[in-house]
Amino acid sequence: MPRRITNYNFSEKKVTAIVGDPEGSYYLIIAFAKDGDYCTLRRVSANDLTQVYSETDVAVDEIKRLMLSGNYFYSVVDNDTLFGTRYYKFSLIATTYNFTKPAGITENAVDVVTDGSFIYYLTPGSASGEVAKLIKYSTYGTYVETIELQKSGEEVRNAKSITIDSSGDFWIITNTSPSNLVRVFDDGGWDFTVTELVP
Repeated sequence: MPRRITNYNFSEKKVTAIVGDPEGSYYLIIAFAKDGDYCTLRRVSANDLTQVYSETDVAVDEIKRLMLSGNYFYSVVDNDTLFGTRYYKFSLIATTYNFTKPAGITENAVDVVTDGSFIYYLTPGSASGEVAKLIKYSTYGTYVETIELQKSGEEVRNAKSITIDSSGDFWIITNTSPSNLVRVFDDGGWDFTVTELVP
């Protein structure tokens, strides 16, 4: 059976994040590394990457991650003042909402997740004196609260990624040796448990 291999040459330096939209005609949102003052976000056909439907330049150091939820997708960026931005998936130049770092938060986010009602950015707790945090926002970028993953005798550091289950519990993996699996849950107040992942 013959195979077709297509090589797409982009003028941008490299891809830093990508997310697919499997509904209807299949699309990809691709983030490119910084070139000059901007990173580029591009919505393209998954069947022909040269078919560009919309694109925008973003004034950040890097777009590290993309997460799709419904008709919107969310970025995680390296920037002094922002964790990321919400975009309308059908047009990158439509109205956007920024998620500004609250006062006192110095680390960049490493991941983002949504429970359908709120957006949660995860900071790693890698810097000296820092612990991992979940920063909660409305879907329009309004800050709600900071959930610090620290309690008497226990703290979470070097968080790497996050997901959420159907019960609304968050699950975080740490970039430690051995790795830890952290369950964050609301039991009339935020709490967490830590399980060491050993082979």
